[in-house]
Amino acid sequence: MTKTIININGPWEFREYPETARKMADLMKGRWLHTSHPESVIFSLAEAGILQLEDVYSSPEAFGWVARQAWIFRTAFDTSPEQLPTNHTELVFDGLDTITQIWLNEKKIGGTDNAFIAHRLDIGHAIRPGRNTLLIKFCPPQEYAQHLISRYGSPNDSSVCNPYRVFVRKTQCQFGSAMGPALLDSGITGSVRCELNQAADLADIHIRTIDCNPNYADMRLAVSVRRFSAAGMSLQCRLTIEGGDQPQIHTIDLGDNDTHAAVIRIPNPQLWRPRGYGSPHLYTLRADLLSADQTLDSRQQSFGIRIIRILRTKDSQGDSFGIEINQQPIYIKGIVWLPASLFGNMTHHAKLTRLISKLADTHINMIRIWGGGTYENDHFYHLCDRMGILVWQDFMFASACYPDYEGFKQQIGREAQSVILRLRNHPSLTVWCGSSHSDSLCQSGKISKSRKSSTNEIFTQLLPELLAELNPDCDYIPSAPEAPLAGKTPVIADLWQSWNEYKSMDSWMQDPLPSFVVETGFQSLPTLETVRIACPAEDQVLAGPGVEKLNYHTEGMQRLARFASDYFAPPGDLAEQIYQTQLVQARFNKQIVETLRANNTINRGLLIWSGNDVWPAAGFSMLDFQGYPKALFFYARRFWAPVLICLGPTGPARNAHIINDTPSPLIAQAQFQLLDMKGSILDQSQSPVSVSPYGTASIPLPRDLLNPVCPEKSILHLAVYQDDQRLGENTYLFTPDKYAQLRPLDLDITIETIDRWSLRYTLQSRWFVKDLEIVPDPPAVLSDNFFDLLPGRRYQIRAEFPVPNPDMRRPLRLRSSCRA
Repeated sequence: MTKTIININGPWEFREYPETARKMADLMKGRWLHTSHPESVIFSLAEAGILQLEDVYSSPEAFGWVARQAWIFRTAFDTSPEQLPTNHTELVFDGLDTITQIWLNEKKIGGTDNAFIAHRLDIGHAIRPGRNTLLIKFCPPQEYAQHLISRYGSPNDSSVCNPYRVFVRKTQCQFGSAMGPALLDSGITGSVRCELNQAADLADIHIRTIDCNPNYADMRLAVSVRRFSAAGMSLQCRLTIEGGDQPQIHTIDLGDNDTHAAVIRIPNPQLWRPRGYGSPHLYTLRADLLSADQTLDSRQQSFGIRIIRILRTKDSQGDSFGIEINQQPIYIKGIVWLPASLFGNMTHHAKLTRLISKLADTHINMIRIWGGGTYENDHFYHLCDRMGILVWQDFMFASACYPDYEGFKQQIGREAQSVILRLRNHPSLTVWCGSSHSDSLCQSGKISKSRKSSTNEIFTQLLPELLAELNPDCDYIPSAPEAPLAGKTPVIADLWQSWNEYKSMDSWMQDPLPSFVVETGFQSLPTLETVRIACPAEDQVLAGPGVEKLNYHTEGMQRLARFASDYFAPPGDLAEQIYQTQLVQARFNKQIVETLRANNTINRGLLIWSGNDVWPAAGFSMLDFQGYPKALFFYARRFWAPVLICLGPTGPARNAHIINDTPSPLIAQAQFQLLDMKGSILDQSQSPVSVSPYGTASIPLPRDLLNPVCPEKSILHLAVYQDDQRLGENTYLFTPDKYAQLRPLDLDITIETIDRWSLRYTLQSRWFVKDLEIVPDPPAVLSDNFFDLLPGRRYQIRAEFPVPNPDMRRPLRLRSSCRA
């Protein structure tokens, strides 16, 4: 009676679907290609040698034919006579992208039209003992969308929005975005399995924190089952909770009911807390479905004990938005997450773990999953659970007005229900958002003259009603950023003025500052290593057509040049251009983060666009498409550090701000020095400072420190010390780099071996160095980069290489903002 699962994950074969086929035998003829990447036709074709990925990256427009062609995949699996017949047999697809028709043993068993959810097909009439052949046809998604447009009309009347993407429930940015090309793909994006049931199985488990305090936590556990045999069979569910002082075992008697809920008390609970606010402790729940002591089905689920509140209040300073976990206000330091690949679900567990772990190293405590991408796989959310990273989850709608005919709304209802049920038990899940930018763009008339996203029943009724029923612990926001009302700064705002409108780097500043910044960012070129995989060798030069082609934002290269020229002299080569654009990106985000953190009684957090890239191209990310860190990554580790000292906004009187994002009071000494380029002290001041936990202190700086006689020869250095330990520091130039009298690099460098994989660089400079970049060969993971060197101080950098016993004699490229 126990459920049997047969995994059907390959090997797979594929080919173009022959449009002349009239019967099943016609499909079997011709050449079939082997693939270990069925989640992507493009990757499968590359594996088969039909195309080269480098060509796809450099000239994606030449591969649109892939999406205009139908494709078919096939595999086979075996069942034994003992396994059949059963009371209920299903074929389960965790992900199919997107428009499919499916046959089992030459019988059509169904089709799909949504890449975002799992699909279950009843195959009791088609499965047989022995060998079973499975065929999946992927139809052209644009052709499907054209049919719907001809029937219902397009809800968008602007070139800003691709007219087809709003009708097809697949990764929205595959239709083109500022981050990558329009390049549609298809494939089997999740695991495939056959489930054979005789009696019943576990359909769902819902875990909720009802109440928690240091003494106990009350957890509501709801169990739902599906019955396949005669009605009236008595069922029990044994629940085992581990992760506390000792295991707890509870048995729920379901009787002949299909659902049952119980409140279970956990003594002395260890609460789940986000990064920087405690440990993200996880418990494990094992559920065993029993009938007469026989196990019918089992499921295991990790969970955390926490209560989340979204605080939307009005006070003397206006409306506010904040997040509270276990009655602790949380200052949000976050990023926006894009799909890690444009092609299907190419993000394997190892790559996801590597990317999220790197981003966590910058002290982030929230990731927003962007509505123009896709819902991530379960491994992604488990990583966030374990690392204490909160998740802001968009539904998959972005920058468009979406259809409102009844069939589309029903489809979205099924999608939303499936996604909510899959994700709601994750303690990291914090807030749901209906769409990205749809409301503000529709209301502004930029993408539709006739429709308003805010009136669409999907966002005003369907999604909030489903969440109230299925996931009442998480709040819902219809769209982010919120549309401005009567010219006021939205409570949930974005800050794109500088980049989008060619304005100065400080044009984003508003009075009052927004309570929460859901998006802000700046573009830069990717690392040279990533340019090399996407640009022909002959074009890897300054102003080369291949490099400029890697920018998908309107006038993107012109914008990069315009803003870099504010700081730097024109670059001499491509490597210097990359360096300059990455520094402008890093400094822009630094300015925003420092200003908002210094005003954390008004602003309660921000999300930087973005943590990662979807394509090897110019982007807004900390980590480029291959996971190489940009300058912003290293800047973020410093400007999001738990203790930060920074300079306030420009003006006749400026304060130094000390931010203490730790649970302990900070009693320290702040030091302010005006230095020349040799490191000599021209003027200095110091002050004791006391900062409460998760608080801020401000200290007015003497005017002499802020007004040097020779600004082009001066540096302002801020530092905070506790018992002679430097907790944080910051340096500022008084002029753009191109005017500052920075000297050419004059470093003493020693290199020593730490172990088989690592080297240590010890550097010392005779002159002040701004934004030193270290580029080992081969590329290595560095403990720091793009940092300032004060004269006479020794700096140690650890480099971890991908190969053992790195050669210390290999050239070490160095670059600073002094072009000479």
